[in-house]
Amino acid sequence: MLDAMREDRSIVFYYVIGLIFIVISSSVIGWLYYQQYLERLQLHQYKTLEKLEMQFNSTAAHYQIIADTLFENILNKPEVTAIMAEAVTADADRQAVLREQLYTLLRPLYVNLKKQSIHQFHFHLPGVISFLRLHRPDKFGDDISPIRDTIIHVNASREKAYGFEGGRVILDGFRNVYPLFHNEQFVGTVELSYPFLALRKEAMRTYPAHYHTIFKLDMIKKKVWEKDQENYRVSDLDPAYYYNKKTIMACPLSGGISDGEINRINTQIAPSLPDALSQRKSVIKPASLDERNYQVAFIPIFNFKQEHAGYYVVYLKDKEIAQMHDAFRNQALLVSIANFAIIVLLILYLRSTHIKQKMLHKMATTDVLTNIPNRNHFITIFDHEFLTSQRYAHPLSLILFDIDHFKLVNDTYGHDIGDKILIEVADLIRVHVRQSDLFARWGGEEFAIILPKTGAKDARIIAEKLRKRLEE
Repeated sequence: MLDAMREDRSIVFYYVIGLIFIVISSSVIGWLYYQQYLERLQLHQYKTLEKLEMQFNSTAAHYQIIADTLFENILNKPEVTAIMAEAVTADADRQAVLREQLYTLLRPLYVNLKKQSIHQFHFHLPGVISFLRLHRPDKFGDDISPIRDTIIHVNASREKAYGFEGGRVILDGFRNVYPLFHNEQFVGTVELSYPFLALRKEAMRTYPAHYHTIFKLDMIKKKVWEKDQENYRVSDLDPAYYYNKKTIMACPLSGGISDGEINRINTQIAPSLPDALSQRKSVIKPASLDERNYQVAFIPIFNFKQEHAGYYVVYLKDKEIAQMHDAFRNQALLVSIANFAIIVLLILYLRSTHIKQKMLHKMATTDVLTNIPNRNHFITIFDHEFLTSQRYAHPLSLILFDIDHFKLVNDTYGHDIGDKILIEVADLIRVHVRQSDLFARWGGEEFAIILPKTGAKDARIIAEKLRKRLEE
């Protein structure tokens, strides 16, 4: 009897120990799965922010190239600079005639520029005095130095300037300002600018979502004409920021998100935003409505003087979060079914995860065809090297090159031959770059090389050396 009782107690003891072990191990495994879920969620949010930031930067660079091309090939011409040169010393009546001549000369160009989303076309006399706004020809003669640091910079340095900067007409303007010379004499500046709507239009082509902007109130009061300040309303995201109702009206809802959804999302995330936005850094906030998941990204806007001006706001539907939720629930269910099986699965999972992460890292950073770093890895390393060069005042150079007539090669001999050429070029260049350099495939037949601690003169020598190697 006692032996039976002892045996029963032993059995109960082992059952209890086994139950405790199952509970503890299941909890540990469940906690590990939950931590993994959080990491995946954070990584997903980080990649979303990174993609949006790259998108905005590349779009800004696209319009900068357009502006440079227009200036060099059309605006920086004697027929334009001669008018500006005469206007510098002319009286008001003569300036009016010259202004009309310049307007008549460039009006057809401006009409075409508007189709390319460059809405602001502005000439200024030395001293940062407005001479002609082709977008508002009735407004001229005002001193815009209190609000236009880019133009002040160009007047002082005689060099072109780029950057975000609020203005009288366009608060959310991306400015491209150029010096004008006639017979080697500085005669003023010209500006080509585009609004947020242009950036949004380009962004929608590659990343469907709903985009708009919010700005600090002091920026609005300082920059915008008083009568136009009526167009701004306090944001329900954060009372410290305002939005332009005309811009909102000009931005139809997109990305499959309704006005009602946006209002509910704003209500859900608003309590946590003041602290987050006060950091003036990129941040992303998740939201959930009726089992649908969303992300709201805030990308800070800094003006030409690197002062915080506001945020780009992007609303995204996110199906991946729901998939991650479902995956976590399924994993938790498996944990509760059989502890031993889960322990085995955990070991296998950790092993497979490690292998998968290594594979994903290689896939994410290496070009499959040429086996050299890909564009994403190149951008990451370039960002690091750029910050390092700024911090320690080291020179940094970049070589971009492509293969001439490569499309003709593909069309004539086929893509297999084209691929072999890309591989040979990559192999040749790879062995002739320095260990400190990074050689990557940018895309198609385009390649790029980062040259840390290398000035422009040395970079040209290296580029010419590599060109001759390829030529041979």
